[in-house]
Amino acid sequence: MNPVLPRFTPFGLLHGLMLSAIVIASIGWIVWARNEPDAARRRRGEEMVAYANLALWIVIRLYLLTPAQFKWSVWPPLGMCDLMSLLASIKLLNPQSRWPSIALYFGGVGLCTNALVTPDLQEGPREFEFWAFWLRHAGILVVAIYDIAVLGFRPGWRDWRRACVGGLGYIAFVSAINVSLGFNFGFMGNSLPGHPSALDFLGAWPLRLAWVVMIVGLLWAVMVLPFTMRRRINHPVRSFPSGDRAASGRRSGTRPSPATRARRRAGVRTGSRRSATASLSAPRAHADRPDR
Repeated sequence: MNPVLPRFTPFGLLHGLMLSAIVIASIGWIVWARNEPDAARRRRGEEMVAYANLALWIVIRLYLLTPAQFKWSVWPPLGMCDLMSLLASIKLLNPQSRWPSIALYFGGVGLCTNALVTPDLQEGPREFEFWAFWLRHAGILVVAIYDIAVLGFRPGWRDWRRACVGGLGYIAFVSAINVSLGFNFGFMGNSLPGHPSALDFLGAWPLRLAWVVMIVGLLWAVMVLPFTMRRRINHPVRSFPSGDRAASGRRSGTRPSPATRARRRAGVRTGSRRSATASLSAPRAHADRPDR
């Protein structure tokens, strides 16, 4: 008889301990990186985390290929967290790339955090699935926070629009697969997670997908607001008198309107004609003066 292994219970003591460990790991890594004077050493630390996370991602895919675990509805890495886990390593290996940052912030922090709050997990700490789940999701959140606190990613409205377009494309892609094959990639199919989650309150499928699109778009917009408001506070827009509008536009880098450009060209032409007239009339007036 096989011994009964302890099971994971959401919102229990073990759940709280795992969340606390993720918070401590995030703070510890960020504090070390921001106080490390050697940039090369900090870079090596990022690469070590990237390769460790990538190795975990590969091990999980190989584990799911074993005969006891293989399912076509599970093995393909089409879930949101599967993709974000891979992008976490890509971001750390390419710190200047912005696209992984957009995906990690909106998809990782905005969506995968829900998996940590309401985990779809039953296996306990004596089983591989337990550690695979927590290490994979912790890597997503920790790298996303590190990207903001250390690498300096600051999302804006253009990033929000890109995330929305990418999110709609993802939903359309996985929904086509889910409908065709009866799968549930990204929890976008006609089934719910095994444990209570936010999807339980969004009604039946497929109307649930419309609610997901609207709520996620609004959530992502709220996630942008703190950064845009801070930029406005730190860099307020100066007001100029009406006579200095053209100068203020040149200083701020804004392109003048067509009417403004036409008035400027007319002013230049008028000024040129006046200068030419003055240059021609000045010698003539001097020649007409009587000699003294």
